[in-house]
Amino acid sequence: MELRWQPLPRVPARNHRMINSVVFGVPIKSHHRVSDVLSRTSGPSFGSVTSVSVRTNARPFLRGDGNGRFGRFGGKFVPETLMSRLRDLEEELDFVLSDHEFQAELTTALRDYVGRETPLYLAGRLTEHYRNKSRTTGDGPEIYLKREDLGHSGSHKMNNALAQAMIARRLGCSRVVAATGAGQHGVATAAACAKLCLECTVFMGTTDIEKQSSNVLSMKLLGAQVSSLEGTFQDASSEAIRNWIENLETTYYLSGTVVGPHPSPVMVREFQSVIGKETRRQAKRLWGGKPDVLVACVGSGSNALGLFNEFVGDEDVRLVGVKAAGLGLDSGKHSATLAVGDVGVYHGSMSYLLQDDQGQILRPHSIGVGLEYPGVGPEKSFLKETGRVEFYTATDKEAIQACMLLSRLEGIIPALEASHALAFLDKLVPILHDGAKVIVNCNGRGDKDIDTLIQRGMPSSLSRVTKINMSSTKIQIRGQPLFKVLTRNHRMINSVVCGVPIKRQHRVSNVLRTSDPPLGSVPTRTDESQFLRGDGNGRFGRFGGKFVPETLMSPLRDLEDEFDFVLNDHEFQEELTTALRDYVGRETPLYFAGRLTEHYKNISQTTGGGPEIYLKREDLSHCGSHKINNALGQAMIARRLGCKRVVAATGAGQHGVATAAACAKLSIECTVFMGTTDIEKHSSNVLSMKLLGAQVKSVEGTFKDASSEAIRNWVGNLETTYYLSGTVVGPHPNPLMVREFQSVIGKETRRQAKQLWGGKPDVLVACVGSGSNALGLFHEFLGDEDVRLVGVEAAGLGLDSGKHSATLAVGDVGVYHGSMSYLLQDDQGQILKPHSIGVGLEYPGVGPEISFLKESGRAEFYTATDQEAVQACMLLSRLEGIIPALEASHALAFLDKLVPTLRDGAKVVVNCSGRGDKDLDTLIQRGMPSSLC
Repeated sequence: MELRWQPLPRVPARNHRMINSVVFGVPIKSHHRVSDVLSRTSGPSFGSVTSVSVRTNARPFLRGDGNGRFGRFGGKFVPETLMSRLRDLEEELDFVLSDHEFQAELTTALRDYVGRETPLYLAGRLTEHYRNKSRTTGDGPEIYLKREDLGHSGSHKMNNALAQAMIARRLGCSRVVAATGAGQHGVATAAACAKLCLECTVFMGTTDIEKQSSNVLSMKLLGAQVSSLEGTFQDASSEAIRNWIENLETTYYLSGTVVGPHPSPVMVREFQSVIGKETRRQAKRLWGGKPDVLVACVGSGSNALGLFNEFVGDEDVRLVGVKAAGLGLDSGKHSATLAVGDVGVYHGSMSYLLQDDQGQILRPHSIGVGLEYPGVGPEKSFLKETGRVEFYTATDKEAIQACMLLSRLEGIIPALEASHALAFLDKLVPILHDGAKVIVNCNGRGDKDIDTLIQRGMPSSLSRVTKINMSSTKIQIRGQPLFKVLTRNHRMINSVVCGVPIKRQHRVSNVLRTSDPPLGSVPTRTDESQFLRGDGNGRFGRFGGKFVPETLMSPLRDLEDEFDFVLNDHEFQEELTTALRDYVGRETPLYFAGRLTEHYKNISQTTGGGPEIYLKREDLSHCGSHKINNALGQAMIARRLGCKRVVAATGAGQHGVATAAACAKLSIECTVFMGTTDIEKHSSNVLSMKLLGAQVKSVEGTFKDASSEAIRNWVGNLETTYYLSGTVVGPHPNPLMVREFQSVIGKETRRQAKQLWGGKPDVLVACVGSGSNALGLFHEFLGDEDVRLVGVEAAGLGLDSGKHSATLAVGDVGVYHGSMSYLLQDDQGQILKPHSIGVGLEYPGVGPEISFLKESGRAEFYTATDQEAVQACMLLSRLEGIIPALEASHALAFLDKLVPTLRDGAKVVVNCSGRGDKDLDTLIQRGMPSSLC
């Protein structure tokens, strides 16, 4: 590129030993000293700092000197070409920090789009672990996690990416460039640009692309162009900066780190400081004071400064940063800049760097790819030199062990970057006083690291799945072994009763001793109590009941009694409410999808405003879907019943991961059954379950087969085992219980609608597999006749193809897995194999309450095909920067038909019941255009 009319080739950087000569990615000629360019770059004169007081006045810590300098660190070491652009950016930053309109828009977006505030969660089992390990006679310190892993895109990176993208839009830039290592900043930037309709290019090193392929696919699905180049993050950063310099008029460089020339480090720090501000408020609310110690991993330093900045002026709060020691400081393969680095200039500012005696930048290493940067930000360098922050290191091995420990004890899989901070607790906790409050920034979720863990750290036993030989599976009921056989019975009544076949000559009416009503018609509308609670015995009209062997009647009665008790038990409800808030991350936002609304307004060619589309963001819940709401509630019941073991069945893996997480949190043994077909599609969820401590057993077939096997296992171990259903099917009280725990979705939606527009939604839309997420949203509004309830089933390859899961569209009434409902079955009553690209919808039936809502006419049910779901998934990804699960995409797909029929201003709420990162492989194989791969 041409700068000052003199071509500057890309060459190795050589200069003064302490000053690396790369100036913002553009090398200075070898014979120049950095001091030669200080006058034109407004950087501080370079000189040694003989002594820095342990504590200076608060201003340099909070803002620097106003020109981006923190002591001798920071500055603008850049070509003249960039000075004007950086001044414009600095003025814009100063303006927006005090501009009410910008701050209001950002605050709303952080709440409704990003999912703030993120919880401050007391890690009770981790606290107990260190108490036992230290063998203290007291209570020991309390460990809290700042749950940045629950933010949109799975890390803290979105806080800054969204705000800077808003600045880029204000500056009139049509294009954004960024560099990423672990992919978190890349995904966050791609999402923010999609939301704000900006073109996006993300630069990423080939080494990192190999490690983080799922994040690469996410970026591309979100509409970003991913440009690969040889090397790692440091190389990608240099290339992104070069690209920016070549396109200054149209392009904005969106930095995700607190490095670079002023004002970039201050800007990133400022937008990440929401983490610490929330932490102060939450600490005040939880225990009436401040934290004693804050701990964060340090790459370049964005997440650490985000947490620390609010407390820099609080002398009584210890700030602890943990760098990546990699394979050990002596190995040379590490990223421990502050432990062994020297001061130099790199990418436009002065800070500590990893460099050799000739000033050459050394290649960093860490198992946490996001920590692989050869420097730290100027403010971090200043905090080290002044002694305000303590810095330590953790190795790859220690980070892996910490990741596995938190996964097993709390049901939270942290990113390997955050795991470095967690690893330091081994050394920190034993020296702290009883009752000390320690907060660790859990700055990202670890699903991106599953492949890395397998390749480099996780025991091989965790990557194996136990296979069940179905031909020999048997259980003992009333002293008689019952083998798995084909189900044959009455055309309308499938004979599988809770997974245990009834002999062929028995009609289901023969077992109505379980207090079930005979088959009969249901009037179009019954009294309201039927919609709100059923008849009190789990029956909704002719649907529901307990079609089970006598062996199960007593356990089900016990469960029903316990469920009725906990619904009104203050202690249980308080514990559940706290867990839903601090662990699950409720309440989830009700997000106005502005660009999606505009899209439908344009294609409808309406002269008015058109309907407004809102998303209920269940994808931001812990584990990535609505499933954790129920899994946590039921796991707490299992614990109360004295069960030491939980069994569950899963299709897409969302319920399996949620159950494994809940059991880990509550210290309950967990076994998850999963069909072989589903295991192949969702291997990452299988590995997550195993990392969380669950045993995963494969069953030949799909979810319906896994469900039968899980129920059999429960029946064979009633004294010690609890069957944790994730769906609103099965014998009473299972459907009612799942519905009740999921109803938090609708209750929040009512409150949020009241806050946002002062009324109720006009239409609620949800996908329907068996019905848990739909009922979770619908139940609160069943008594509101003016609210339309719309369920969308999976039409698969088309209703005529026979490959679908559209039970309510073409099914008949029968009994399956212990209750009466609509089922997919043939003329002989054989259960048909369902199909959907959204694996969580592949179940051959629906719950009794959903069946009743269809037959009574209270809810409307439609279908969407695989292709329509894929198109809807891509549309939301590109327009709003949100990748929905393929299950939820069926509900979104129906908007094509629904929106044109609605009046202007109608409020439509779609349940975005899960996030779609689990579906990337499926999208590639079956739907996503090859250009995205």
